Amino acid sequence: RYLGCEGGGLNDQSGGGLYAMPAGAPSTWTHIGFLTALINDVAIAGPGGPRVIGIGSGVYSGEQGETVTPTAWVADIGADTRALAIDPDDPTRWISGGVGAFFDNAQVRVHTGNGATANVVYQVFGPGVVTDIQFSPHDSDRLVAGIYPGGFGNEAILRSSNGGNSWIDVPGTVGWATVAVAFDPHTPGTVVQLSENSQWAASANYGQNWTSLQPPWSNSGPAMLLAFDKDQPGVLFRGETGGGLYRSDDGAATWTPLGVTLTTHSDLLQHPQFPNLMWVSDANGRVLVSTDSGDSFQVALDLPLGTNAANLALDTADGSLLIGTTSASTWELPNAAPAIKLGTGTAGTGGVVPRHYLSSGLAQVGSPDFAIAGDGFRGGTTVFLAYGLGQVDVPAFGGTFHVGTLLNVLAFPVGGASGAAGAGSFDIAFALPLDPLLVGFSITTQCGAIDPAVAHPDGIALSNGLEITFHN
Repeated sequence: RYLGCEGGGLNDQSGGGLYAMPAGAPSTWTHIGFLTALINDVAIAGPGGPRVIGIGSGVYSGEQGETVTPTAWVADIGADTRALAIDPDDPTRWISGGVGAFFDNAQVRVHTGNGATANVVYQVFGPGVVTDIQFSPHDSDRLVAGIYPGGFGNEAILRSSNGGNSWIDVPGTVGWATVAVAFDPHTPGTVVQLSENSQWAASANYGQNWTSLQPPWSNSGPAMLLAFDKDQPGVLFRGETGGGLYRSDDGAATWTPLGVTLTTHSDLLQHPQFPNLMWVSDANGRVLVSTDSGDSFQVALDLPLGTNAANLALDTADGSLLIGTTSASTWELPNAAPAIKLGTGTAGTGGVVPRHYLSSGLAQVGSPDFAIAGDGFRGGTTVFLAYGLGQVDVPAFGGTFHVGTLLNVLAFPVGGASGAAGAGSFDIAFALPLDPLLVGFSITTQCGAIDPAVAHPDGIALSNGLEITFHN
């Protein structure tokens, strides 16, 4: 026997869902999945790891392809979870934030053993709701969290210096109404806070001390999103419900609208391994993908029934995208990433490991200018680009070769000062055939370069491999 329960609307945190009862005598209903639910946050606990879901009644998780089930932190009231962060050193350990049963008792919790245990490590009555939690990319012991609205004389910024096991209120942040915090991946210690009215503040020492709130960036609706570009110093993204998504290329001095509408639940996700590749959930029920840092977008998923995509998480093991929605639970989009990184490559001159990646657009059938780029090679060397069918892990050239059935090898010189470490790079385009049968089909590519500094006697420095999937 099954029972479907619908939540009370977009602002209802109860979640609803699908329940099952064993046949026979009346027994206990067991929750086996969501039908309609506002998903507050999603995360993936390491490559190929459990899918972690935060909703109004707590934290649920499940392996890929399985129905999510309650963890140790689930309750009818008092377990509302708004933010999730996976420990970068231990994917079985999670930090969550939200609010307890009194509607303004901000909480932070530590979950261990893939959610088997949960402990409240911070609770203050009055400030509101923990809205965002971020680990520093330079020091995993350092975290910063934001609280909205920061009321009743309480601080709106928290920090931790022991991996989230304990938290300290940051003086002087009363009433900051924090909606997002973001660490600068290019400058250790730098973190920026965003308030709902687009005022902002910055810290240069992992959140210990902050500037006062700065004048608001121009806006036409509540602010809700802030992120630094992980590859380009001085580039930031921000979002608000009026003007949508913006990008700054000059350290937040000026902002350019990118033509993407947003809701208060929208999210921006950058691929951790490939430059310029990112996804955005917009206000029109779609997940958009960009391979040029937001200069252009394509539709990756169009959700039905009037729901909006919200929170996003990427599984780098297979390129699938976990999507939380505002009223239709969670979805998983296979092959959302146009490529999967294989291996790490081998060091060449100067200890630099060459890499290669997609540089212009999806691997879209019929594309006249699909391109692959590479860098980190010895200047002036010859690069060999191999591509073929299937994926293998074969020891070769002192590293691992990933191309299965070899189709072809292209050889070409790269620029840069002759012999200079990491100075060689390339960017080459291919015309892809317009054949719908190729959609969902994958090829594997990898680069090798002549480099006498490589320890292996073959004198070849390998890049990472790529598994590239063709898209519509």
